[in-house]
Amino acid sequence: MVVYPFIIYYSLQHNLPMISVITLLLILTLRTFTGGRQKFKANVCMFAVGICLCALFIIKQDFIYMKLYPIAVNMFCLFIFGSTLMWGEKSLVERIAAIRTPIEQQDLFFKNYCRHITLCWCIFFIVNGSLATITAFWCSDKIWAFYTGFLSYLLIALMFIAEYFYRNRLKSQRSI
Repeated sequence: MVVYPFIIYYSLQHNLPMISVITLLLILTLRTFTGGRQKFKANVCMFAVGICLCALFIIKQDFIYMKLYPIAVNMFCLFIFGSTLMWGEKSLVERIAAIRTPIEQQDLFFKNYCRHITLCWCIFFIVNGSLATITAFWCSDKIWAFYTGFLSYLLIALMFIAEYFYRNRLKSQRSI
């Protein structure tokens, strides 16, 4: 998925529209059928979104539909994280963190911390999706490719790293 924006950019620059369609379909097919059982439903949903975007692109002959996929990914991630805050007993971050956190450390502080981090991820996906939308509609193809293919992944990595260090700092303060 990291190379997807750059392939779209290449196909835009060289007027090779079907390369973008084939690339997205290939990536989605590989992701759907090699992602394992746990991610199968999510991958099928994103596959359906990708099919719709490809169909719209073919019908309308407008590259904007190919540039919408990163926005759809952010919306999907926002839905996954946000739904666990609204309807789940445990937030998504709590479910993930509980795998490596001993049961005796899963107190109210732990649960609240995980809920707050899940909320932070929701805000991140709103901001990231908004920036992807801005670059898709109002910036050059080069800026869109740079943001969605590099900068957004860098921001995700920075978010992970910041949370990791913050969590370890909290653990040392709480003597856990």
